Amino acid sequence: MKERIVSGLSFFLGRCYFLCFIFILSLSALVDHQKVIFKTLDYLRDPGYILTYARGEARFFPSKFLDTVRYYKNFNKIFPDSAAANSVLGYCYYRLGDQNRAIFYYKEAIALDPELFGLFHNLGQIYYRRGNYKEAVEVFEQGLKTSPLKTLQYPLYVDPYALSPNPRDRSTKEKTEGLKKGYDFMAMLVQQSAGKEFKDMDKKYQARFYYYQPFYVIYRAGNKPQLLM
Repeated sequence: MKERIVSGLSFFLGRCYFLCFIFILSLSALVDHQKVIFKTLDYLRDPGYILTYARGEARFFPSKFLDTVRYYKNFNKIFPDSAAANSVLGYCYYRLGDQNRAIFYYKEAIALDPELFGLFHNLGQIYYRRGNYKEAVEVFEQGLKTSPLKTLQYPLYVDPYALSPNPRDRSTKEKTEGLKKGYDFMAMLVQQSAGKEFKDMDKKYQARFYYYQPFYVIYRAGNKPQLLM
């Protein structure tokens, strides 16, 4: 009887040691994975290629867009509530020709921050250009209800209607005028829909998209990075 108890106890302790070993291995793998993510975020401290492309200062390279998609999917693991990060993914997928994924990520971005005008503008543009006019108008009408203040205060974004694509190079007046053109364009499309006068806008207007870059800081002391916007 005593031998059975000792044998059972040894077996139980052995299982416990094994489970603890597996747990430690899993924890170390998680830590290493976090290190990889933090290393990725180091790259993202520089706005990089996509922001340059959005300003019209770089040629289209699909591989760089795919790299950015991978980076921002990692970014979302640390900042799951970042509307801007989801909008970057939407922007990249649209430029890569995957409209379904672009729509998904723009919807995610809007759910996280329903006050950024450009998110509605971009999502509505995608619907409009694929012929989903009803959905486009619904999104545009929501966008027209947003306040321009949130976008005007955003530290790093590209306004496709402004003379200078870099917000740091523009005065408050220029920012306001650029954003007003975006609202006016959206209102024009909604007005056309009311009279059922939809036209092919592609021949007259080039595809214009707002671009929002996530804005955050990384603390080198080992603390978790902080998302500012």
